Amino acid sequence: TNARSSVVMIGGYMRDIDDFLKLVVPNNFEKIILLNETDKIRQKYLHECASQFSIKIINRLSDEEYEQLLLTSIPFLSLKSDGIASTLLIECIWSCTPIMVRRFQSMEEYLGRDYPLFFDTLDQAASLLSSDVNNKNYLQLSAMNYLANMNKDHLTSEAFIRSIANSASYLALPESPETEFPSVDLTICICSYRRTEDLLRILRALLYEQDFNGTFEVILWNNDFDRRSEVERICGLLNKPIRMIHSSDNYYCIVRMCMLHLMNSEWLLTIDDDMIPSERFLSTFVERRNNYGAR
Repeated sequence: TNARSSVVMIGGYMRDIDDFLKLVVPNNFEKIILLNETDKIRQKYLHECASQFSIKIINRLSDEEYEQLLLTSIPFLSLKSDGIASTLLIECIWSCTPIMVRRFQSMEEYLGRDYPLFFDTLDQAASLLSSDVNNKNYLQLSAMNYLANMNKDHLTSEAFIRSIANSASYLALPESPETEFPSVDLTICICSYRRTEDLLRILRALLYEQDFNGTFEVILWNNDFDRRSEVERICGLLNKPIRMIHSSDNYYCIVRMCMLHLMNSEWLLTIDDDMIPSERFLSTFVERRNNYGAR
C-alpha cells in the first residue's frame, strides 16, 4: 500500500475548521480542503485561510477523482461537538480508509475506543502524523488493518432498525389498534423565522381567502424558539386547525426532510414568511401540477 502524504478536510457541516488550520503536519505532507461548492460564503473564507496557511483547495471532484483522493490522503475529522453523525466516517470505515478523528463518545461508538488514529488534542494529532512518517507509515497500516477487521454489524441498516425497535422510548409507546389518518389533497408548510409581523395575514389568506375547492392542511414550522409564544398567540386568533412545530435551527431548510413523515397528503407546498398568498395561489399551484406533473 502506498503511503499517504496529505491530510484532507472533507465536508463542512459542524466541522471545526480552526483545528484543521492549526494542525501541524510533517514537512513532506500537504494539507488539502475539498470545497463544498454550494456554500459561497464558506468558500470565500476558506480561500482566504488557504492562502494564509499554505493549504491546497480542491473543487468538486468526479467519483473517480474522489476515490483517488481517499487513496492518497488521510481524511481529518474534527467535529465541533459530540453526538453528530458522520457520513464521511461511515464511508471510511467501509472502505478501510485511515481517518484521523477527534475523540468523542459518539465517534467511539462508531470505531471503538482503541482505534489507532484517535486524537484528543492537536499536539497529539501532530505527533501521530510525525510518528507515522518516522515509522514507515505504521499507524496508517494499523488503522487500515483495524478497520478491515472490525465488526461492522452495528453500522448496518438492520442494526439501526433493531436499535430503534428495542429503545426505551419505542417500547414505552402504548399499543393501539390500527388507525386510519385523514387524508387531504395538499399539505402547506409555512417556514417562519423572525418575520412574524405578516404571519396573521399569511394565515388568513390561506385559510379564509382561497378559491381552492380541495382539502388542505397547514403546518407552521417556527424556526425561532424564542418567539414561540408570539407564534402561538397569532395562531390562536384563527378558528382553524394549524399544526405548530417549534425548533431552534433550520440548516439548509432541513425541515423539508421531515415533512414526509408529517404530511397527510401526497403533495407539499412550502411557503416562506415573506409573501402574502393571492386568492388563486393554491388553485394555481394544483392546476400547474396537474398540467405539468411532478418535475
